[in-house]
Amino acid sequence: LSKRYENAQKEIAKLKNEAQKNPLVHVKELTEFGRYQKQRLKVARLSKRIKNIRGYWLKATAFKLVEEYDFIGIEDLKVSEMTKVKRGKGRGIQKKLNKRLQESNFRTFRGYLEYKAEFTGKTVVAINQYFASTQLCSSCGYQYEDLKWKFKKQWQCPNCGAHHQTDVNSAQNIYKEALRVGAKKVKE
Repeated sequence: LSKRYENAQKEIAKLKNEAQKNPLVHVKELTEFGRYQKQRLKVARLSKRIKNIRGYWLKATAFKLVEEYDFIGIEDLKVSEMTKVKRGKGRGIQKKLNKRLQESNFRTFRGYLEYKAEFTGKTVVAINQYFASTQLCSSCGYQYEDLKWKFKKQWQCPNCGAHHQTDVNSAQNIYKEALRVGAKKVKE
């Protein structure tokens, strides 16, 4: 599509140049380039298809989770803060990750989860995004500040010596915090 667009723009520029010399020359509009329009429709159809597939997957996954579990705890993430492009090494990788994060539709998924949970009488609790789920030791509660800017898959708690895998530890902390926040909501 971008190649067709560039070719059409070159042709328009060429025709404008000729029209200055000869006023009888017709300068085409972008809508008059058949190949560009045909390709634009193909891309639009594919984009819509991808959007529908993603939407179906989100709905099906949300339904499956709500059907399987009575209580679901999630972390309230802001994708806009996660996708800020950083300078330096790994910038290309960061751009690709950012694109995937923006395509993942966390907010839409959360909406589907909450809707289906409310419809079936189940509970979804979203915890604060600033809760340091990866930095806290799930065994003793010690906050390991050094982990904040490092991307480690495993770490050992300096306080109690427990060995943690970052993702599993984070999931355990999110679960505990969701139970606490959920219990607080029930009391209110």
